[in-house]
Amino acid sequence: MKQEQLTQVNREAAALAAELAAGKQAVYLEKEVSRRLERRVEQLQAVETHAATLQSQAADAGARAREAEASLAVSQETCSELRQQKAGLEAQLASMGQAKMLEQRITELQQAVFGADRPVAASGNSGGEGAS
Repeated sequence: MKQEQLTQVNREAAALAAELAAGKQAVYLEKEVSRRLERRVEQLQAVETHAATLQSQAADAGARAREAEASLAVSQETCSELRQQKAGLEAQLASMGQAKMLEQRITELQQAVFGADRPVAASGNSGGEGAS
C-alpha cells in the first residue's frame, strides 16, 4: 500500500514538475513577447516623435512658402512698376534724342544759311558746339 502511495505521489510529483516546466516555458514566452512588445512600443514612440518633428517642419515650410509667395507677389508688382518706368524713360530718351537731332539740324541749317563764322543764338549752344 505504501509502495502504491509512493508511486502515486511520484506520478503526481512528475506531473506537477511537467506542469511547472510548462508554466516556466509559458512565462518565458510571455516575457519574450513582452520584451518584443516593449521594443515595438519604443519604436512606435520614436516614429511618433519623428512624425511630430516632420509635421512641425512641414508647418514651418508651409509658412516659409506662404512668405515666399507674398514676396514673389511684391517682387512681381515691383517688376511691373519698373517696366512701366523703363518704358517711360525710354520714351523720354527717344524724345531727347529727337530733340538733340533737331538742335543739330537747326545748327547745321543756320550755319548753311548764315555761314560758319557767325555765332548761333537760337539753339542755345555757344560757339561751335554741335557743329559737324
